[in-house]
Amino acid sequence: MYFLLIFSFLINIFHATNDDDFEKYEKAYDYIVHASIIEDSFIHSKYSTLDTILIHVSNKLNNYSPRYFSQEILEYEYKGFNDSLRKIKLDSLWDLSSLIDDFKRIDEMSELDKLNRSEEINLLLFFSKISDNKLTAEIFQYRPDIGKKHNRYWSGTSVHFLFYFNEDDIEKVFYNVIAKN
Repeated sequence: MYFLLIFSFLINIFHATNDDDFEKYEKAYDYIVHASIIEDSFIHSKYSTLDTILIHVSNKLNNYSPRYFSQEILEYEYKGFNDSLRKIKLDSLWDLSSLIDDFKRIDEMSELDKLNRSEEINLLLFFSKISDNKLTAEIFQYRPDIGKKHNRYWSGTSVHFLFYFNEDDIEKVFYNVIAKN
């Protein structure tokens, strides 16, 4: 009897955490959909062949990896620190073991499918798992030959976001555009 009570309690905690996380993903998605950098990068770019934005959210989560945002993190989180401490933090952001882990999918969140508004797709969005109220997101032009579950073999433009949350609200957003041709 006690086992069932404890098990039920743990399931409720898991669902509450998942619901809180989903709200953050939903807010990040809404931010990305309305960000002018998406249109600038995928429609108005001289290399683009797109004329509309049709974003599909993958339900496969990546490891949280802020590698594209090392300078932004140093300025935002460690502004008052001395140079030697900032150097140590910079080195930890580029730790090779975390980069290797980034290539692995660590979770699946089927609730993310709720963000997909259409079956049509020309951009694919991957979120990371939330870590310390931060998440990263990567958006690529969709390629049917690769599919919806992989994001490591794209060529062309990609836009990367780093979201900071305060409770459930977006506190700060950084983005970087990576152009590969």
